[in-house]
Amino acid sequence: MDSLTFILIILFVWLVLTGISRMSWFTVTNPEIGLGFAYYRTTRLNALISRIGARGKTFWKLLWDIGIISGLGILFTGLIIFSINIVTFFLPKSSNVTPIAIAPVIPGITVSLASLPYFVVAIMIGTIVHEFGHGIAAINEKISLKSTGIFVFLLFFGAFVEPVEEKFQSLPSRQSFQWDCLDC
Repeated sequence: MDSLTFILIILFVWLVLTGISRMSWFTVTNPEIGLGFAYYRTTRLNALISRIGARGKTFWKLLWDIGIISGLGILFTGLIIFSINIVTFFLPKSSNVTPIAIAPVIPGITVSLASLPYFVVAIMIGTIVHEFGHGIAAINEKISLKSTGIFVFLLFFGAFVEPVEEKFQSLPSRQSFQWDCLDC
């Protein structure tokens, strides 16, 4: 399937879903569908996440600590590369120093449109695994989950885990940092 067909199919599905959701005989509560967005919220995955998170708590805490260290390492590496590029930009053109190439992921420009379906699937899988990590971290910190779900906004896919906020607010700073750093 070429990328133009893929985008046209997504656009067509959006228009059909939005049209159906606007009809008076069709009330949508879950999933919620609107112009350019849709999300599905469920509690069915809460038990699975709780079972996974309850096993091997030491392993999960070690994994989160490795994730924090890795995230900080990636952050500092990015800052160093960015700093080198800024210095290189202001050097005279006669110097033989070349900047380090960093390019944002922009479908159709830096990522070919032919590979767009693969890119979308990869982002979806990565996001779902990432959010499962949030759920497992919450269970490890004895924070119960309200719901889990997936969403689509225009062409952007995502997932979410919704913890009980009151328990999250009472976490000590290290555990709160672990939770926040999962987004690093």
